[in-house]
Amino acid sequence: MPSAVQEHVDAFPLYSENDMDAAWREVETAWRDNMERYGVRLPAENTANRLWLSILWLHRGEEIHKQAIAKVVTHLRPDLFGDQQVRHLKSQGWRDIGGRRGWHRIDFTGVNPDWLIRQTRRGAAIPAESWEEVKARYDFRCAWCRVREGEAHWFNSAVTRLQQGHKDPARPLTVENSSHCASTTTKRCETRWCSTTTVSRAPSRPRRWWRAPTPRSSAKYG
Repeated sequence: MPSAVQEHVDAFPLYSENDMDAAWREVETAWRDNMERYGVRLPAENTANRLWLSILWLHRGEEIHKQAIAKVVTHLRPDLFGDQQVRHLKSQGWRDIGGRRGWHRIDFTGVNPDWLIRQTRRGAAIPAESWEEVKARYDFRCAWCRVREGEAHWFNSAVTRLQQGHKDPARPLTVENSSHCASTTTKRCETRWCSTTTVSRAPSRPRRWWRAPTPRSSAKYG
């Protein structure tokens, strides 16, 4: 009896160049709508990656084995024969939600969260206009210790600067998942809102003073 993978590969259709071109135009549209703003790049022309994404787009509601993808790639581009390492799409920002080894399914509505967090740690950031909006929601105060930007911090009297941080470190840094933590010239505000530090000591102020403020409606800030 043939294996499930072999049955899947044998039944998988062979596409034409026109099929791939049409699918790629739709991939580009999904990329512009959902991924471009996060820094995900489209693969270059005449690459295997481009064919992988086109094939996965045509089967975006199901998991596809890499051998089935290799079947189509080899049919269209014999010079790209061999094992197709589709898993590398994840390291380029594409969100592969395939649940089994060798099986792939791309979610074209978002990006790979692990990739996005790595990009954030490498210096990627929320656009300046959006960041100002986030700070305005919190009255330009640290979301945890509530010190206002530009004022002396109660901990050490250094000038407070607001920096981007995750509300939930397990999720990507976006406007919806962003707050800010205070950073002084000598010490970062130790807060659960910060993506790089955790609370390591009890606050020296009353607990109610440390309660994170509720974001204000952005409508009030026009």
